[in-house]
Amino acid sequence: MGRNIGGQITNAINNNFKEKMDKKAFKEANGKEMPAKVFSYEEKFRLKKMGKSIQKFLREKGINIKQVKDIKAEHIQRYLQEAKERGCTQQSINTYGNSLFKIEQLINKTYGIEVKWRENIVVPKTERKTSTNRGAKSVMKREDYDKILSYAEENISQSGQALSMQNWLGVRVEELVRISKKNIDLDNRTILFKNTKGGKELTREIPWKEINFVKSVIEENYDKNKLFSIAGGTVNKYLGRVEDNLNIEKHSNHDIRRLIAQEKYDSYKENGHSPKEALKKTSEWLSHGEKREKMLEESYIKL
Repeated sequence: MGRNIGGQITNAINNNFKEKMDKKAFKEANGKEMPAKVFSYEEKFRLKKMGKSIQKFLREKGINIKQVKDIKAEHIQRYLQEAKERGCTQQSINTYGNSLFKIEQLINKTYGIEVKWRENIVVPKTERKTSTNRGAKSVMKREDYDKILSYAEENISQSGQALSMQNWLGVRVEELVRISKKNIDLDNRTILFKNTKGGKELTREIPWKEINFVKSVIEENYDKNKLFSIAGGTVNKYLGRVEDNLNIEKHSNHDIRRLIAQEKYDSYKENGHSPKEALKKTSEWLSHGEKREKMLEESYIKL
């Protein structure tokens, strides 16, 4: 086996990947049970990313494991439970679970071992938000967000500063807390986000009025390499506590992202773009994939 968990998982993925392998034809020839094969570059990328995530999780939790055969179901259960606590959606948690179960198949086949994660864990179910709305209706009100921003300004904390920057960044919470100091260009007023969802890069402009604020966060030196030293779950927990303190409706960071997206869309329309053009530009700004306007309409924007 390789030297570390991530390398062992990557090796198992590579060993069971073959370019242009037809998933439907393979299953017809070998039965309908999900095979220990990787059928696409997209799946290959997703599984490798999960392998790195599990390796990082084990290291951060002080779990000194060197070989994949020693990863227990309880470790996987804890990983998924913490994803729930970070405020991940049910769809995301299910995707994590499916990726881990596929990795289980691949490492068992590659290394001749018998780890048994799937049969010994339960994929966590997320609780319903206080807001019963979903999709485009599940948006934080601007007046509520402004109350949170005022609270954060008066009560300095990393999570509060992160949510303040979200007002003009509009990114996913995990991307927010992973901002690298070396990717902040104060001279050109930009922040580069690398390896966002789907492996893409994204550049955001820093408004002139926010330059001094960003400088002040950098000077706090919370982390050697990153702007913040917290996790995405910390931001969402902080948000929930502040919402309780202010007695406002409960929402997640993603609902703030929906608010920013709605305001972007409205701005594009006010500047003369048609609804279709405004949707396209908003989708691009959010760093969604191509031709995702329909999803944007259903999940983010009120037309």
